[in-house]
Amino acid sequence: HVQKLKFDGMGVSLYGFELSDFSGTATLDDRGIRLPNVHIPRISGKVDGAPLEIDLTVSDYLAAPKIDVDVVLEGLDLEKALAAKAAFLGGGAPAAGGGEPAAAPAVKSLTVDAKRSLKIKRLFHPNAEARDLEARWDLSDITLDLKKISGEAKFRIAGGRFDDLPKVVRREAALKAMALPFMLLSKILKLGKIEFTEAAGLYRFKDGVMTIEDSRVTTSKGDYFVSGSINLGDETVDVRMRSERLFPPVAAVVTGTFENPKTKAGIAVP
Repeated sequence: HVQKLKFDGMGVSLYGFELSDFSGTATLDDRGIRLPNVHIPRISGKVDGAPLEIDLTVSDYLAAPKIDVDVVLEGLDLEKALAAKAAFLGGGAPAAGGGEPAAAPAVKSLTVDAKRSLKIKRLFHPNAEARDLEARWDLSDITLDLKKISGEAKFRIAGGRFDDLPKVVRREAALKAMALPFMLLSKILKLGKIEFTEAAGLYRFKDGVMTIEDSRVTTSKGDYFVSGSINLGDETVDVRMRSERLFPPVAAVVTGTFENPKTKAGIAVP
């Protein structure tokens, strides 16, 4: 049985965000909810005044959701977005001790498959900023702790800065996974605040282990590269990092865990 629902000019205030001017057509059937293009065809709207377009398909959403989504957004306040997600997952109730809301048991046990793409013109946070972010992914068995995740994800950022990535990603497992190579770079090489002209990564996942095929940051002072693997379950690392356009060039092998890394560093040999 198929039903269609059209909406136009919808708006709502949700978890601190102002959502406005949303238009689209929803098709509901036994296989899931499809939100196809409206004009060309896309759901269009605004998030805090920034234009947004979404093409979304969700199937098996009551048991093991499979999400195909393409998102194009002009701007996003990442700090506000993470706070909104925490409030949503915890039903808005703060955790003991005044911390972030804890995820409900049903959410903790949920497994999701997801694929497609994301484009954000400007992503901002008090401790980081990214311009022209583009990401693509095809992932399965996604849980909150990422201990079973498999698949592939890649991204590119045309420029930006970060000065304290742990504060940015906090308890957000997916963001932390993507940022861990850069966090290791900053921690091991004591880079401090980094302003970059390009950052990119290509990661493959298998049963919660992330293999870093490509992870690089380009700055005015030098280029930094990371490869190896990270177990997302216990955060054990086995990575290599090196620099170019620095004198002398630096190389390091990092093992142990992210919190307590063991480093062998030296001068890179061309």
